[in-house]
Formats: sequence, structure tokens, C-alpha cells
Amino acid sequence: MTLKNNFPGILLMVLTIGLAYFSWLLLKPDNASGDIEKKSNTQTVNIAVAANYKKILSNSINKYQSDNQITKDFTINIISGSTGALFTQIKNGAPFDLFLAADMERPQTLVKANLTIEDKPFIYTTGTLAIAYQSTGGKEFNCGDNNLDQSQLDQLIDHLLKEGEDSKTIAIANPITAPYGKAAEKLLEKLKSIGKENRVKIIRGKDIIHAQQILLSGHADMAFLASHMEEGINKAGFSYCSIDRSLYPPIEQGMVSIKPKGMNYTHQLIINEIIVHIKNISDKI
Repeated sequence: MTLKNNFPGILLMVLTIGLAYFSWLLLKPDNASGDIEKKSNTQTVNIAVAANYKKILSNSINKYQSDNQITKDFTINIISGSTGALFTQIKNGAPFDLFLAADMERPQTLVKANLTIEDKPFIYTTGTLAIAYQSTGGKEFNCGDNNLDQSQLDQLIDHLLKEGEDSKTIAIANPITAPYGKAAEKLLEKLKSIGKENRVKIIRGKDIIHAQQILLSGHADMAFLASHMEEGINKAGFSYCSIDRSLYPPIEQGMVSIKPKGMNYTHQLIINEIIVHIKNISDKI
């Protein structure tokens, strides 16, 4: 029989041997890609956090890791965004271990969907709205040491609206996805100074950090932010006044841990340690 006549048989044999060798490479115990995947899953903790709390959490976690040897082999990733966007990612299977939201609604929804370890969220902080603004000159408004009530807030906004002849712009976070934006929108509906003034334009940032950036870039005259973000805009030309919590819906911020797809004791131990740490610092915010 000639080589030409037996070519189909030889080709089939070569393909069979090649397929067997390739299968062995994939299944052998020391498969490098498998080790990398396993290491990645067990040596990394991913925390999804509402944008308003990112800086506080990042600073705290950095100090926590430097003081605790148990976490030295772990990478702790902090991913921030609007609560609504992070919630959607978690529902779609994003590999987060902890979720620190800016509300209670989304964590509670994850609990009901059986996606969390806990049966109810932990309130790690209660938010306070603040108004941040840039002055265009003239007499400065004195915020005082206490949170502004409605009368004082209306006076401040009246004061800002009278500065200059141009229309004024207020930046808030997106009310649909960001709880601080939702609270700000409810507050704006109450203010007499806004209701009677036609020279006010509202700009909605994708989250509260974006609203802050709009103010700092000069594209807004004032912004409604979280009170603990004062340090981020404590610079020349900007002022900051906290607002009484009775003027808007409560901003209770909930935390839950997401059920893992596979259980690793050391990995879960680190997550539990981080949860304890966050609960401890929550009393100080």
C-alpha cells in the first residue's frame, strides 16, 4: 500500500496523538495556569464600597494591613462606585467579597436573594449631607459649629444666589443610583430658596465623587456631598457646611459579605478579620 493511499489513516493517527498530548497538558497536576487561578482566588480580597466612603476605608485598610501580619500575603482591592452600579455588578456575578453600600436597600435585596453570608446588613455608618460651595466675593456666610437647619440653609443659598448676575449651578450625585443624590434631591424639594429661584441649574454626577469633581473643576457653584468629604475640598475658595439630618431621608449605609463560590478557610478568616475592623472603625465615623 502506498503512502498516498494510506494518507487518511496516518493523518487520523497524528491528530489522535496530538489531542491526547494536549489533554494531558491541561490535566496534569502541576498545571501553571491552575495554580495562578487558585492563588488569585485565595490571596485577594475584593471590597466594593460606595464612592463617598472610599477614602476613609482605603486609609483605614492601609493602616490595618501595616499593623497586622495575618494580612501580609493578601492583596486587598477596594473598588468604588455608585451603590446602584456596584449592586448590579454583584448581582451579575462580580467577584466581590464585601459590599459597603450607601444605603440599606441594596444590601437587603442581596440578603433576600440568598447572595450573602449574613441574614441582615450591618449599619457601618449613617451619612450626613453637606453643602460645599465656592465664593465669588462679598461677605462670607458663617456656617457655625452646628449642622444647618432649613432656615439657615435657605439663608446660605439665598446668599450664594445673590453673588454675581450669572445663573448658579448645583451638583449632586445621581439620585437613581446614589443614595446621597436621592437625599439631596429630596432636600432640594423642601428649600424655599431653590423653589423661588429660576436661575438654578442641577447637574447630576454619576456618583458623589463625580459631583465633588464637578464642583472642584469650576463647573458648579455649589454641591451637596457627604459631610466627611470636607478634607477633599478644604482648599482656598471653597467652604463646607453640614446639614441637619432631619431635612432628608436617613442615609444608613449597610455592609454585607458575599457568599463565595468555593470555601477557603484562610481566605474567609481574612474577610472576617476585615469585617471586625470595619465594625470597630464605624463607631468613630
